[in-house]
Amino acid sequence: MGEGAVFRSVQQQAMEAIQAGNSPVVAVMPTGAGKSILFMLLAWVKPGGTTVVVVPLITLRGDMKRRCDEFGIECIEWERTQQPDGAAIILVTPESAVRGPFRTFLNRMRMMRRLDRIIIDECHIILNDGLDFRKYMQQLGQLMTAETQMVLLTATLPPTKEAELRRRMGWGEGKVDVFRAPTVRKNVRYRVMDAGRYSKPREKEMIIELVKSTLRESDEGKVVIYYNTVPKVKVLASAGLFYYEAFHSKVKSGRKKEILEDFRSGLVRTVVATSALGMGVDIPDIRMIIHADEPRSLLDYAQESGRAGRDGLVSEAVIINWQGGGAEREGEDEAGGSRGEGEEELVRRIMDDGRECRRVVMSEYLDGRFGRQGCEDGEEKCDICTGREERRRVEEEEEGMPQ
Repeated sequence: MGEGAVFRSVQQQAMEAIQAGNSPVVAVMPTGAGKSILFMLLAWVKPGGTTVVVVPLITLRGDMKRRCDEFGIECIEWERTQQPDGAAIILVTPESAVRGPFRTFLNRMRMMRRLDRIIIDECHIILNDGLDFRKYMQQLGQLMTAETQMVLLTATLPPTKEAELRRRMGWGEGKVDVFRAPTVRKNVRYRVMDAGRYSKPREKEMIIELVKSTLRESDEGKVVIYYNTVPKVKVLASAGLFYYEAFHSKVKSGRKKEILEDFRSGLVRTVVATSALGMGVDIPDIRMIIHADEPRSLLDYAQESGRAGRDGLVSEAVIINWQGGGAEREGEDEAGGSRGEGEEELVRRIMDDGRECRRVVMSEYLDGRFGRQGCEDGEEKCDICTGREERRRVEEEEEGMPQ
C-alpha cells in the first residue's frame, strides 16, 4: 500500500491484536486517521479469505469501494441475488447483515473456512436511539453467532459509553481489546460566533459572507454547512450568490452519490446538509464546517466537525450562536429522538463564551482526558484560548509602558 508507509495513531497496536486473532477488538481513532487500513491491509497482504464490513451509510460504502479499487482489493457490495463468494471484502448494510439470506451466506463461508472477520464501522451508531436503522444496528450482536473475529471501528466512543456498547453487543464480561487515540483534531480551529438576534434574511446573509471569505482564502477548499432540519437546508441551498447543493435523507441515493462526486472534484464547493452527511465522507480538503444550528449532541458535533481538514491542513469548525434569534425550528430534526442524559449540558458547555477551552470540553467527554488547561502546543488554538493569549499580550504591553 505504498513504500515507506508507517503506522499512525494506534494502528500498529490494533493491527497486531487483529493479526493475533483477538476478539472482540474496538479501535477508537480520530476521523481521517486510517481506521479502514486495519482491515484493508490484511485483505491486501493475505488474499484468500473474506472480510465482511457492516457499513451503515451509502456515503461510507461508496468511499470504501473506491479505495479498495484503488488498492486492487476485490470489494463487492452485498446483493441477495448475487453471492460474492470470491471477494476479499464484502460491504453490507446493517439491515441486510441481520437478515436470513446474509446469515445463511455467513454460515456457508464459515463452513468453507473463508470467513476471516466481521468489521462494524461507525459502531457508535449502535448507541444512538434516534436513528431510523437503530433497530438493525442494535441487532448486530447476533453476528457473534458466526463465531469469527469481531472488530468495531469508530471515531467517537466516549469511555463512559463502553459498557453500554458491550451490553448492546452481548459481550458479557469477557475480555475486550480497546485501543484508543485522542480523537479531538489538532489541525482544526474550534470557534463559536455570537450572531445576536438577527432576522432570517440576515441569517442567510451572514452565513453566505462567511462561506465566501473562506473560499477566497482557499483556491480549492470546500465548506459544509449543517442544519438540523430539511426545510432549512433547502432554503439556504436555494439562496446565495453561488452554487450550493442540498444533502439530506430525502435526497435519492443516486443523487447523493452525484453530489458527493461533484463535491469531491470541486465542481461544487459548498454543501448544505443535515446529519445525513455526518459520517464517512472522505473528502480531504474541507476547510470549514459551519453549524448554523446548535449541534444536537457532542457526539454528532465531533463527527461532523471531523469532516474538516482530513488532509492535515489548518481548517476551522464554527458554531453560530443565534441566541434564539435566527434558529427557530422548521420541521423535525433528521437525527430524531431526544438528547440523552447530560448531552444538553455538554453542548451548552462547548458553546459557552466563558473561559473554558473548547478542546477541554471535547477531550474530557470523548477521550476521558481530564486536567488539561487549554489548547496545547501543536494544536490550532480555539477562540477561547486565542482570546486569552491576546488579553495576556495586551496586559504585558500595558505593564511595560512608561508611567
